[in-house]
Amino acid sequence: MADLEHFFGALNANLDAAAESNRRQLQQFVNELAPRLEAARTLERELDRRLARRFNALSYLRNDELGLSRIIADLLNPKGVHGQGDTFLRLFLDRLAPVPKDLPGEATVAVELEIHNQRRLDIAVRFGKEYCLAIENKPYARDQQDQIRDYLRWLKRTYRSKFLLIYLSPQGQPPSELSVVPEDDGGENLHVMPYHEAAPGGFGLTAWLRACRMHCDVERLRWFLAEAEAFCEREFGGNTMTASEIGVIKEFVLSDHRNVTTAAAIQGAWPDICSEICSGFFEHLKRHLEEEVQRRVERDKGGRYWLRVSDAPGESHYVGLRHDAKGPKGWWFHVSINESKKDEHTKTQMQRKLEKKLGKSAGAGPYEAIVWSEYCEHRDWTVLIPKIYRELSDGAGEITECYASRLKEVMKAVREIDNHEP
Repeated sequence: MADLEHFFGALNANLDAAAESNRRQLQQFVNELAPRLEAARTLERELDRRLARRFNALSYLRNDELGLSRIIADLLNPKGVHGQGDTFLRLFLDRLAPVPKDLPGEATVAVELEIHNQRRLDIAVRFGKEYCLAIENKPYARDQQDQIRDYLRWLKRTYRSKFLLIYLSPQGQPPSELSVVPEDDGGENLHVMPYHEAAPGGFGLTAWLRACRMHCDVERLRWFLAEAEAFCEREFGGNTMTASEIGVIKEFVLSDHRNVTTAAAIQGAWPDICSEICSGFFEHLKRHLEEEVQRRVERDKGGRYWLRVSDAPGESHYVGLRHDAKGPKGWWFHVSINESKKDEHTKTQMQRKLEKKLGKSAGAGPYEAIVWSEYCEHRDWTVLIPKIYRELSDGAGEITECYASRLKEVMKAVREIDNHEP
């Protein structure tokens, strides 16, 4: 018995020593890297002051889904104000193998083309009645129930097999299971395209914009195409750090094999760190909401966090702020109705009222009870997490105020609708 106690005592001592060694190694890693990274960022700020390298015109323009659709559609339009004829359209079509090379007739381009059941194609390039190139633009929003299936069925019914539906997503993500279709519904005519191509030489929207810029002699237009290209790379490329910052970190990590081990350990722990900060932020946000509302934070089986806000248990409506595995890019404001009020008429009427009060819905989402939803303002996970953690320490801040204010605004709209509904 004494030998066993001695064994476990020695084991615990070794574990404590190993834990302390790991802690010191992590602290040394951070202490040595932090000043180097700050020096790089100081240089970046000076370069920004002189060259405005982070400036992008699209940041000041409408760059939501509809705004981006209009830019893409106008560039594809042979009669667009860019004045380049069908040059940009041909550069697009030539890289799409499924598209025939001898398309008949003149191309006409439409944005938000209404088809049926209140569905709208984001972009439709039609060559008479012979062929249609359709684009479903998904830079931010999720699919709605049967959305892509409905598009493909309409296109197949209207154009038989002479069409291509492009699903344009940030990094080439395919349609969700909510709207995926079997091949007999036209799925063979569905093509997925990324905004930002992950592999060099791949064809995505940024590659097309780059090709357009290279084939354009108008300096003003070349400048705009470069801005659009840079915006897509920054917004959808999955990396917000500058080349200088990446270079400093890379040089430091590769300077010692122990740094590589430590960096790998930090990367492995990062998802759990983000998840804990997200949960803490939702609990923090609860305390900034009105006292008379019910508030609770939940986490579902998929690791998604929900902050549910309602006037009282059993109310017909509640407001929710949802986070999913993609980080703040997946954060939505929701308004839902309970089981007893799920009929389509009620949902449609309430959605229209909320859209009038709060703005256009970004999509109803997969959950049957949801009648209105919109993306949150902040979308960048890498940049957002340190700011959120700072606000958890400070007790308040810009992000807290942004989310709390919008939740209160949505809740107020729900109450007003509730009070005036027949």
